[in-house]
Amino acid sequence: MRFFLWIKKLFQSDIIHKEIVCLANSRKYSGFCLAGKEISTGQWIRPVSRQENGQLSRRQIRCQDNLLPQPLDVISVPLTTQAPHLYQKENFFIAERKKIIKNRILSFSELSNLCDDVPRLWINGYSSYNGVNDRIPLKPTD
Repeated sequence: MRFFLWIKKLFQSDIIHKEIVCLANSRKYSGFCLAGKEISTGQWIRPVSRQENGQLSRRQIRCQDNLLPQPLDVISVPLTTQAPHLYQKENFFIAERKKIIKNRILSFSELSNLCDDVPRLWINGYSSYNGVNDRIPLKPTD
């Protein structure tokens, strides 16, 4: 009985719509990774699924016009709750069976408003096999 109540709650969760500019639509495992910044706040938003790795299906990211979001598309994404990961605090669960709405394409003049003003993106001394200073340790993300 508890399982059915959990499933019912899962599909009846309050849905919030965040208007974001799509800044990434890439492949992730057998699906997609979508990310962008909220137009009103500049907050990073990454819709994720309830799959083990959070990858989104083509069906989940298809817009009302049946096209996939492209970089600089301003889209309204239906989300349920925040789904923070250890180093991805911008994750939100995407609402099931709801469509992403493409509103418009962001103008280049608006793009500068979404730039992060940070001294550096990476901490020096943490490198991947193929790069230099392109990683961060888990500890500083807390």
